[in-house]
Parts: sequence; C-alpha cells; structure tokens
Amino acid sequence: MFRMKTKFVLMDRGVFIIFFIALFLTCGSVFTSDTLEPNYTGLPGIANDIGYSSGYNSGNINAYYDLKAALQKYRDIASKGGWEHIPEGPDIELGDRGIRVELVRERLYLSGDMKGTSTSSQTHYFDEPLKQAVINFQKRHGLNLTGVVCEKTRYEMNISVEERIKQIKLNLDRLRMLPQEPYDDHILVNIPDFTLRIFEYGENIITMRAIVGKTYRRTPVLSSDIENVIFSPYWYIPPGILSRDILPRTQEDPEYLQRRNIRVLSGWGGYAEEIEQDSINWQDVSADNFPFILRQDSGPENEMGRVKFTFQNNYNITIHDTPDWRLFYKRQRTFSSGCIRIEKPLKLAFYLLGDRSEWTHEKILTAMYSGNEKIVSLTDPVPVHIVYVTAWADDDRTVHFREDIYHRDDRDMHMYRSIVADEE
Repeated sequence: MFRMKTKFVLMDRGVFIIFFIALFLTCGSVFTSDTLEPNYTGLPGIANDIGYSSGYNSGNINAYYDLKAALQKYRDIASKGGWEHIPEGPDIELGDRGIRVELVRERLYLSGDMKGTSTSSQTHYFDEPLKQAVINFQKRHGLNLTGVVCEKTRYEMNISVEERIKQIKLNLDRLRMLPQEPYDDHILVNIPDFTLRIFEYGENIITMRAIVGKTYRRTPVLSSDIENVIFSPYWYIPPGILSRDILPRTQEDPEYLQRRNIRVLSGWGGYAEEIEQDSINWQDVSADNFPFILRQDSGPENEMGRVKFTFQNNYNITIHDTPDWRLFYKRQRTFSSGCIRIEKPLKLAFYLLGDRSEWTHEKILTAMYSGNEKIVSLTDPVPVHIVYVTAWADDDRTVHFREDIYHRDDRDMHMYRSIVADEE
C-alpha cells in the first residue's frame, strides 16, 4: 500500500517521538507464566514501541523478549525485598528534606529512574537529580510530568513489585493473544494509553492523543479495517445514546433537539422525510417504541466533529473528530460513549487518502468544512486494532505501565488461567 509516505513522514517526524510495543504476534497457547514463546513463523518484522522519551528501533523482533527481560529485572528486585512503602503526607517536591525524600530516592533507584548510586550525603534532600528521576517515573506511568511526588505519583510508587510482576506477565499473555499483523501499514489504538498511532513498515510515523469510552461505556477491544472517510458527517444517534441521553433530555425540554441541530426523520436514506418535532408527543414515546431516526446536522457542534472514519464492527464504534478540544489536555481521557475521538483528525484523513492525488490538503479541508456530508471509500482499507495493554518495554528493557482504567487486569488474569486449565 502506498500513501505518499515520504511527504507525510516529513510533516510529522519532528512533532512526535516514536512509540510502541510489538503487539502483533501469532496466537498460541496462553499461560500466565512466561514459559511460552510467541510463534514468529511468517512474521517479517514487528513494531517496537519505546515510549515518548526514547529513539526508535524499526522492526525490532525482540520487543516481546524486551518485556520478558524486564520481567526478570523486576523478579530480581523482588528477590531482594522490593521497595519500601512511602507514607502518606504532603506532596514531596524540590527543596524538601526528610525520611520520605530518602524513601522516594531509594524507590526510584531500584526501578532505574534514579541514575547513579542510592547512597550519598544528600539522601534526605530533594535535589534536581531526584526531580528528574520523578519525571522519568511519571513519564513511564503516563502521569503529568511535574517532578512533584503528588498523591497519584506516590500511589503508583507504592504498587508493590509483586503486583508489577503480575501486570507484566499478564501483558506478555495479551501479546500472545493478539492477531499477527504483517509488517505493513496499520493503525493502533491502545485504550489505557489514550493514544492512536499510525505504523508504516513497522515504524510509528504519527502519534496522537485519543479519548476513549467512559468506565461505564467502555471502548471494546477489536480488529477491523478502516474503509471510509466521511467529511462533514451527520451524526445518526445510536439506540444506546438515544435511550440514555437524548430522549430523557428531550422529554424534559422539547426544544433540546432544535438547539442541538438534531432533525427527526421518518427513516434512512434519500427517501426519508423530516418530521415536525412539534407534532410528536415526546411523553408517549420510549426507546423501545421509537419509530424515528434522529440525525444531527453537519457543523461545528456535531458530535462527530468535521470528519469520521468508519470500519465494520458489532459495536457501532468509529474514530472521529470532536468539537470539545479541551478534553485532550486531561491526563485520563475517558469521556466518550465508546467511540474514539482523536486529537489530529486532519492528519489521519490526509494519511488515509495519501494515495489519491486528487485529495490534496486544501480539498480535504474544504470537504471537512463544507457542511455537506461526503463519503470517500478507501482504495485499500487500512487495518485498525483497538487493544488494551497496560505494560510494555522499550528496547533498553525500560518498562512502561498504565492504569487499568477498565479494571480488566484481574478479570483477564483469571480468564487466561482458565484457558490454561482447559488446555491441560
């Protein structure tokens, strides 16, 4: 697949430093131990995610083994007693002194965030090297890079090495369970990392922030192929959002739909007629007895934003723009009803249509802001994988962790153990 790669890489290489783990391994038997090796038969290369703070090693097939080697590092820490608990108290920051500062320094030394030795005359003093070590830790855990040991940072530091070992082993199993992806173009969304990444020939060329589903409207794990780019999209309100959100608000406020530029239609397609909203007794309808289609007009207030990207799945999940850009500045971005909102939809649209010379940057912008929905089918659909990975290692065996936002880790550990029991 050719998508004007050189032009696009030049646009983005200076913006984001490259990311991500090898996530696409052949499925095999699954164990919660680390004894089973993945089957690389027929796999010419895989992407190696090494975080925002490092360089990039394209096509490094050792990415799985990097995480496995990191597991041994954490086992070594555990064999020596692990790290001590940092007691509650005020935030710990530059210039502070005391036993809690010493515990933070020792904790970061054990995990490799603090370079050099752990013993000096300044162990009780929060100096600049310790602040940088805190930032290193925060970067590995997807936290705000403040250099201050706040309550959230302290909580992550206090997760025991034994729990981190379980987390690493679980994600080794997740890697084994993921489908094999050829060393080619694909799009990867990692839910707990709140990112969308575009890969070409195994190299992560673009990274952007993403918003995923709320904890009670979770984004599902799935694999599909992006088939269409839809400019100035309408938003056809799905049944779940209709029943939970739109219909109750409309019953409380009959003018709600008009303010949101939402039309009531008699059905789908070009033969659908618009229904006068004043003719409907909203108190007599329910989600189970709703003979209409609700469609929000294209425009700046549309929930889909200026462009969306569609792929076949059983959950009505799409990737799309959003009018609420402020949410991308939040650290934890669980704000959607399941769909994936992205920070830079123009970049994704330009990438997906890069093999179509008629779709210039200017034409894409015009289509996005035209107010008239236009569906463009891709010449070659692009694989998209939505995954849930909470631990990975870069090529120097540094481990990155993310919060288990959907509380899937315990459930998946039990599931994988059940699979092993069934196989045995």
